[in-house]
Amino acid sequence: LRMLRAVRFVTKYNFDFADDIIPALKTNADELQNISKERIQDELNKILMTEKPSRAFNIMLKTGLLKQFIPELVDLYGLKQGKYHYADAWGHTMDALDNSKRDPIVRLSALLHDVGKPKTLSFGEDGEPHFYGHEHESGEIAEVVLKRLKYSNDVIDKVKKVVESHMRIRNSSTWSKGTLRRFIRDMGPELPEVLDLIEADRKSHHPKHNDLDSL
Repeated sequence: LRMLRAVRFVTKYNFDFADDIIPALKTNADELQNISKERIQDELNKILMTEKPSRAFNIMLKTGLLKQFIPELVDLYGLKQGKYHYADAWGHTMDALDNSKRDPIVRLSALLHDVGKPKTLSFGEDGEPHFYGHEHESGEIAEVVLKRLKYSNDVIDKVKKVVESHMRIRNSSTWSKGTLRRFIRDMGPELPEVLDLIEADRKSHHPKHNDLDSL
């Protein structure tokens, strides 16, 4: 568990590791399998509440720590996206995470909002990658991940709903008042968290394509 704490401390306090720490983390990463999921969850929650959690996740990706408890996220690294993005799926997720509100539900949702993209990858005739329905696949995977990490059913249900709803506002400029009312009703008490994730996601797209109606 001290490995995760070390990652949290360098992230929270903007420290640098001594030269021998990264090799040590790589060598011992699989020892994390001996730690209870509840204790890993506690460290994860604290990492997510730091100012720039992407630094911690990049370290955990590099050292092999991340694949010990959320291997699904590792598959985002190097996954090319289309013209709406300037980064791969991992880079986009990290940007969305940093841009998201410091709220546990929003941060967890930002972390997992595109985790279903590898399973929904397809290509158009022009070779452009597409991820149709990735929000629903991401919601299903988010549920699996959070159950593995022993989150409460309340947190799991909220995060799944927020993740599955983050594409709902596309083309919203053409919505009728009835459509808007239906969206608000469907979101219920999770409306603020859904809107927060949508905004973080929008900010993390290519500047030329970050209008909600173009996503």
